[in-house]
Amino acid sequence: MERNEPRRPGQPLHASLRSLPAEPTPVGNGRGGTVESPGVDLALMISMLPDMVFVLDAEGLLVYVNEAGSTIFGMDSSPYLGWSMLDFIHPDDAMLALSSLETVRTKQVGTPIEVRLAVPGTQWRWFEVIGRDCLTVDGINGVLVGARDLTQRRMWEIAANDMTRFQQILHHAAAIVLSLDAEGAVTAVNGALNRLLGLDPSLAIGSHLGAQAMPGYHRQLSDAIAKATATGSASVEIPMRHAKSGIAVPIRFEIVNLLDDPVVKSFIVTGQDMSELDAARRRLEHLASHDVLTGLCNRSLLADRLSSLVEARRPLALLYADLDEFKPVNDAHGHDVGDEVLRSVALRLSEGVSEGDLVARVGGDEFVVLALGVSDRATAVRLADRLRASIVEPYQVSIGMVKIGVSVGAVVAGPDSTAAELLAEADFAMYAAKAARIP
Repeated sequence: MERNEPRRPGQPLHASLRSLPAEPTPVGNGRGGTVESPGVDLALMISMLPDMVFVLDAEGLLVYVNEAGSTIFGMDSSPYLGWSMLDFIHPDDAMLALSSLETVRTKQVGTPIEVRLAVPGTQWRWFEVIGRDCLTVDGINGVLVGARDLTQRRMWEIAANDMTRFQQILHHAAAIVLSLDAEGAVTAVNGALNRLLGLDPSLAIGSHLGAQAMPGYHRQLSDAIAKATATGSASVEIPMRHAKSGIAVPIRFEIVNLLDDPVVKSFIVTGQDMSELDAARRRLEHLASHDVLTGLCNRSLLADRLSSLVEARRPLALLYADLDEFKPVNDAHGHDVGDEVLRSVALRLSEGVSEGDLVARVGGDEFVVLALGVSDRATAVRLADRLRASIVEPYQVSIGMVKIGVSVGAVVAGPDSTAAELLAEADFAMYAAKAARIP
């Protein structure tokens, strides 16, 4: 934020406070009368307060800070008179402070809020801040604010709690909990790191969290830390390497930037094992692209793969197979036996093609084989004959031996082929083969 140029009021507020009289002052006694107070130097009293007192004018500019402010921040406050209050407030707390400043003018005394304050070049410190509207009070003419430093108290509160119990709870938590310094090096970690990733926590201290990521994912974790630095928080799912087995364990990390917190001074990271969710997600993705009965690719996946290969002008052949005499087997012995036969056909087709080829079930008893690297019809026909010979062999199923036939049509992709044209041509070739087999 650009600093405001210091402004010099006609009569500085601190000068007015120092000029306050020290002689006895009549004060109310609570019963309608007055009593004489002992002689008090009000300016000295305010300067000696252990809490910071400052005054903001109607525009939110700093016009007075007592000596406690200079002591707390370790420097003279006078160079900062005339600056906006936003110059001293942590950006994440700015909206809270602005809202409080607006509402204090509608109350006799404002509501206490906790914010982080610092003068430029110093560390952030936690303060409880409460204000009072004194804009119409002569000698103040601003919002009078008291600020109590909570930083040390927060540290005492942490130390005074049952740390042993807290550490045990944290150590046995299911999720990884760790802290990182500004460079992303681990400064503290709980026992879940060992349970989930097999890594001794003591060995992790001082190392970069990304060192445990699977190859190729270190950058994603670094980018997430950079985002948390810029925006305050970030999340990323990374496959992490198990230190003992070497297998990938998907971990979702939530990163919160508390580097500016005067107590924490680090990134706080939680890591959740996503293995079960990841497995469920893969199952759903598989179901969306594969046939439930046979486990083969479905029509949708075949169409996507075929389209991409045709657009890339990869040499390939398409074989369309339709089972013959399957319906009588299904009708005579029931759908369970029919399903057994279909699964066996799928297995024989899968075993009869090369690695990288695709076998899909596109209908009740219709299958398509996408064979890569086949650029001539003769090779495609030989593959079709070999698959046909495999499929017509008898099947051993629960009710005994059954036998079916199959018609296979084969086409080869040309330089101008489209995916839709190839499927239509293979289907036509299959029906031609079926017609040729009919006596």
